[in-house]
Parts: sequence; C-alpha cells; structure tokens
Amino acid sequence: MLSKQDALNISSYAILDVNGLDVLDTFPTDIGVQKANRDYFQGPMKSNLPYVSPFELSRTTLVSSIYF
Repeated sequence: MLSKQDALNISSYAILDVNGLDVLDTFPTDIGVQKANRDYFQGPMKSNLPYVSPFELSRTTLVSSIYF
C-alpha cells in the first residue's frame, strides 16, 4: 500500500498503466479513472523523457499542483 510520506506537500501518489488508467493511488476515488488525456501523461508518452508539469489549478478544489 502506498503511504503519504509528506502529506503537507504531496497530496497523492499514483501509478498509471501504459493506457493512462490510474491503477494504484493514495487518493482511492481516483483508482480506475482514465487519465490518458492529461498533459502529465501525454508529455512523457510523446517524448519518452521524464516530465514535470507546470502548475495546474484544480477546477474543483482550486488547489495548485505539479505532476512528475
């Protein structure tokens, strides 16, 4: 089971499969969510390189996030 090591700065850890499906997540409601259309998935799939997103603002929580 994944655990939140730095809950102040890291809100969630997730593992996506090669199709962009969230298969394991510390935010349980995201498990099974399709994320293939997200920039943080598309970027590394196109470039085959590591990726760090720009700051993204959640439409629902208004919390800023970055994705690795």
